[in-house]
Amino acid sequence: MTGEMPAVPGLRVPHDLYWVLEAPSPLAGMAYPRGRPWPALHTAGFRQVVCLAASKPDYEPAPLSLSHATALEDLHGDRWPRDPAREERLVREAVAAADAGLAAGQGVVVHCVGGTGRTGAVLGCLLRLRGFASAEVIAYLDALHRARGQPGWPESPWQAQLVARFTDQ
Repeated sequence: MTGEMPAVPGLRVPHDLYWVLEAPSPLAGMAYPRGRPWPALHTAGFRQVVCLAASKPDYEPAPLSLSHATALEDLHGDRWPRDPAREERLVREAVAAADAGLAAGQGVVVHCVGGTGRTGAVLGCLLRLRGFASAEVIAYLDALHRARGQPGWPESPWQAQLVARFTDQ
């Protein structure tokens, strides 16, 4: 997990974009894209986008490609998904898409709307796949989102529980 975050022109780091891994391929989270951040993200090494806010986002990320799009539930407070099994399947599909991009040497940026809960859950699961301990991942995501001016992470206990028990199944 990265400490110092490289600057990306036009995006406030870490508020708008936050790096999670720099190597071997960059992995980052962000809020729903405003404007056209894609050329700057491309220059920074990103090639793929995973959208967690809509199955058909209202943007074209060229020169990046949209590798996966789904509408995960926006969970706040003590809310749990209406259908936890379905939600976990959707998270696993997003993780698999991002993981495939990283395995191919493609930088991946993941986003939902605010870039905190859903994005953190997917990024947390990706970090677990890379061998990071669940407590370390959860503490890292919490500190990272506090640095972004957010109340912390997770937004729902379900998200932390998913990351804590996540394995490559």
